[in-house]
Amino acid sequence: MGNSRMLAKFDLKAKAILFKWLNRRSQRRSMTWTQFARRLKDWDLPLPHVVENPIYETLPKAKQTA
Repeated sequence: MGNSRMLAKFDLKAKAILFKWLNRRSQRRSMTWTQFARRLKDWDLPLPHVVENPIYETLPKAKQTA
């Protein structure tokens, strides 16, 4: 799929931002990336996915002849 690589990149970046903010709670690191990955499994976050195809949404509809 064309966007799968970018969706995976977005997912990883979003998790990295969450990891960063969870570790800002104190002067020292609250958890390692391995501990964070284990907790992510427990949280059951949805994976990003394509919900529509924007190319077909913007193309003009073909005129039907009777």
